[in-house]
Parts: sequence; structure tokens; C-alpha cells
Amino acid sequence: SVSVSMSCNRVGLVGHNGAGKSLLATILTGERMPAGGSVVCNAETGIFCQQPSHLLKSEATIAEFLGVAPVLDALARITKGECTDYLFETVGEQWDLPAQLASQLAALGLPDDPQTPCATLSGGQLAILRLWQLFKGPHTLLILDEPSNHLDRRARRWLQAQI
Repeated sequence: SVSVSMSCNRVGLVGHNGAGKSLLATILTGERMPAGGSVVCNAETGIFCQQPSHLLKSEATIAEFLGVAPVLDALARITKGECTDYLFETVGEQWDLPAQLASQLAALGLPDDPQTPCATLSGGQLAILRLWQLFKGPHTLLILDEPSNHLDRRARRWLQAQI
């Protein structure tokens, strides 16, 4: 029987390989069910797993993964002269999204073209992209399972600054 209550900003779980840290993480996020008992987690939870990402086998672009493809598409269509309420509603206040996104991607060491397929990214680039999405999300609890694997020195410094 395990009962855990966390009231501080950062908690580290340390254990030997095979001790069950990753299993516990997937149970806390609801990705797996415990063999017995129940799990109550009163937080908006995001998880970074060490398993290879499904993005390596998909055709998703960086923009699609980040959920900004509809806005970028609407901006491109408006630039070409289309003027519909739907396009303007889709863009909202995000008129500078292409420039901001290109700048943010470049600062993270990623290709600055959001139409780049995720499957073409290196393991470290894909990890940074996934971590960036988690950090900018609405999560009140982040579970990071070996997030520094595959990261170069620059990316590790970025990760430390985020944490």
C-alpha cells in the first residue's frame, strides 16, 4: 500500500534501474491501472516518457504536433487574399505567430520551419520539442522520466532552467 502527498514545488524520485519508477509514473498519469487499489491525482498531469516517441513513425509536422497548424494555414490563406470570418477567427490575435515560432524553435536548436516533419528530427531534437510542449502546457504536475537522455549540453542547460 502506498500513500503519497506532495506539497512542494519539486519532488525527485530516485531508485535503481528496474525499481518501478517508470511504472509508477504511468500509473500516476492514468496511462496504466494499478493491480489493486485506486489512484487519485488532483492535478492536470503531463508526462515525458523515455520510450521512443510515436512521432518518429508519423507524418506530423512540428506545427501539427504543437497544435498551431490551423493558425499557420489560416495566416497563409489570408496572405494569399482569402478573407473569411473563419480564417480571421482562427488567427485571433496570433498574427505574429510565424515569426515568434521560428524564433523559439531556433532558440531551442530546432529547425525554424514549423512544416518540418517530426520524423526527421534527431532524438535530442524530438525530446526538446516534446519537453517544450509540456512546459508551455496547462499542467500543474509534470512527470519527467529521464528527460535528459539524448540531450546535448545546450539542451540540458535549457532543461535545467525550465525545471
